[in-house]
Amino acid sequence: MNTRLQMLLKTGFQVPKSESLQKAVRSFSFTEKIIFWCATAVFMLTTTLLLMGVNKAFLVSVPVHGGELIEGVVGSPRFVNPLLALSDADKDLVSLVYSGLMKATPDGTLVPNLAESYSISSDGRTYAFILKPNVTFHDGVAITASDVEFTVQKAQDPSLKSPRRANWDGVSIEKISDREIHFVLKQAYAPFLENTTLGILPKHIWKNASPDEFAFSEYNVTAIGSGPYMVKNVLRNNAGIPNQYTLKAFTDFESGEPYITTLTMRFYQNGSDLAAALDQGDVESANSLSADTVRKLVGQGKQVEESTLPRIFGVFFNQSHAPIFTRKEVRQALSMSVDKTAIVQDVLSGYATAIDSPIPPKKLGMDVKNASSTEENVASAKALLEKNGWAMNSATGVYEKKEKSPP
Repeated sequence: MNTRLQMLLKTGFQVPKSESLQKAVRSFSFTEKIIFWCATAVFMLTTTLLLMGVNKAFLVSVPVHGGELIEGVVGSPRFVNPLLALSDADKDLVSLVYSGLMKATPDGTLVPNLAESYSISSDGRTYAFILKPNVTFHDGVAITASDVEFTVQKAQDPSLKSPRRANWDGVSIEKISDREIHFVLKQAYAPFLENTTLGILPKHIWKNASPDEFAFSEYNVTAIGSGPYMVKNVLRNNAGIPNQYTLKAFTDFESGEPYITTLTMRFYQNGSDLAAALDQGDVESANSLSADTVRKLVGQGKQVEESTLPRIFGVFFNQSHAPIFTRKEVRQALSMSVDKTAIVQDVLSGYATAIDSPIPPKKLGMDVKNASSTEENVASAKALLEKNGWAMNSATGVYEKKEKSPP
């Protein structure tokens, strides 16, 4: 048995030579040739598909550094400064040029940014942060707790009139070392951690600027921070107002160099101008467009990405002009009976979520329920009015309440 196996293993196998194969094919009948070539084609096709499948299974797409993105933004940047930023254009640039102790992920979760770690005391009043080692500003100067202390103190300065002052009012600062700093609150405040996303200013640049000079500094335009991008170039219009920023990836960014090397931001006065620039190819991407514009882009086959924003649209009852709104049950009934889902679909083209609370869903760690059905709400609104003495006028279909006039 072993001998026969050895002989079999020693047996040579040869692939037919090209001449022999051609001779064999020529000897086939017409039908046999068709079968042969069909079988060969099927074999080659299946082999190709098999190799493509193997290639797809074992290869992984890996992003590379490089490229440029041109983005359009509505508004004109004035203060590329985390303490003074007001407009969306300001805030967009600040988020790219500056970084804070913490940062928000796309799903709203807060994670350490410049901070290596943080801890919260058991009573919820003391927040301790330890900075990452070897983090620097765009000019190469190391970031220390002194920069954090300076930034927060400037935010608290009433003469600066920072829009961030309310977030830091009453917060005590304790610098422990160059890498450790504590914030002490007068009382526990769960959302405080979100305040620490405030961009950190370089003290060595801003320390000599008085509150009166702060708003006029050139560093509000050619900003120096520690964010993923640094300012490379600023173009201005005839009035001297910046209308284009060119940003370059910061190679020493604490989370790693951004993959897009150059980011150009062009600014437009209104959504119509931005939509036109997008249509003409002057910009490659845009955000916060109107629902009508988005609907047109979808119809043109453009790629549209959706992201939930913490923006609330609401209706407010003017009690001064309509005394009937001073009645709580009337306000509640109107609020309950409005078809919010229809408004979302008809006015906002479906790009919103109907809610029954002024707090956006999942904001600040709270799970807020979406608005309940209109039928349920209308029934509850009628019951609420009737409970408070209102009755349906069968002739007009309007709820009314008769009250005695004062003597």
